[in-house]
Amino acid sequence: MKLLCTADLHLGRSMPFPEYVSQDAHGPSRAWRLICDLAVEEGVDGLLIAGDAIDSEKSYVEGMAIFRQGLRKLQAAGIPVILTAGNHDWNLLAEAAMGFPGVVPLGLSGRWETHSLGDVTIIGWSFPGRHHRESPLVGFPETLPARAVGLLHCDLAGGESLYAPVGRGELEAVPVAKWVLGHMHSPMDTDRFFYPGSPLGLNAGETGPRSVVMLDTEGMTCRRIPLAVLEWKLVSITEDDLLDPGERIASAVERVLGAESESELTGFRVLFQGRTARSRDFRNAAAVLDNTDFPGFFIQQAIDETKPLLDIEALAKGKKMSSLLAVELLAMDSGSEDYSVGIELLEELLEREQGLED
Repeated sequence: MKLLCTADLHLGRSMPFPEYVSQDAHGPSRAWRLICDLAVEEGVDGLLIAGDAIDSEKSYVEGMAIFRQGLRKLQAAGIPVILTAGNHDWNLLAEAAMGFPGVVPLGLSGRWETHSLGDVTIIGWSFPGRHHRESPLVGFPETLPARAVGLLHCDLAGGESLYAPVGRGELEAVPVAKWVLGHMHSPMDTDRFFYPGSPLGLNAGETGPRSVVMLDTEGMTCRRIPLAVLEWKLVSITEDDLLDPGERIASAVERVLGAESESELTGFRVLFQGRTARSRDFRNAAAVLDNTDFPGFFIQQAIDETKPLLDIEALAKGKKMSSLLAVELLAMDSGSEDYSVGIELLEELLEREQGLED
């Protein structure tokens, strides 16, 4: 039996895109459509969703409409959907499933509930409220059929948490052959459990490729299937990335980031770093790049962390405050702690002086 597994779709959430990037074409709704298409194409025996299919009550109208559109396609193909509620959609799943006989929310009362799918038993628990401070494994059934798959939205960190804290040892101690988990947006795989991860990064901090998981219940084996809707990346650019000293910063950025773009759309956070004689050029570029329309990618944020080249001997010949400090630095041991502090002060002075000139 083949079960397609996902979690943390957060349908209805508005992505941090520039205005010229389509939410529908590159956001959660696109990922959901691809998942439904994949389920039909692969002829899966069921789709499992481990919580947070819909983002929240605030995005209820849009998120619910998108979700039910996909459920109609799956129902027409005869594909059952088994799902649990997470902390975001704890009060929305019952309504989402209305009118869809093949859509089965599990454990909506905050109690473990089972559903048979062929020769496999799916056991699931849903958030009974926005927060749940106790381990949901308290009160877990002592016995289950051999081919049991668990469906749970939880915080694997254990200990104190508002989001159903569970310890790894707890998961491995109960009679479940494989756990499908939600809540953690980054993918994670172990022998006994896995987090599919959100099918696309929901903000610039959620970097890396995204996927869904195909679970073969015959041997309880998993295969990740990439979803190339959107990928976030953090890229550092220095003066060494310029083809020549005179290359425009924007041209260098387009060239470097274009080579890094592997998904349909890539969102970048760009850090300009290192010492350079073109610190001002980098700073000016950082101020405008997030509004530039590039083919195949966009810049969500550009941050200038460059520092000017320090020719201390040349600075010492000047007539500014920074020149006086440069004279003092020339008389110091370059390996001393005072020298390092002096360099930091000099950089601050130069930035202030440059700001006055601008």
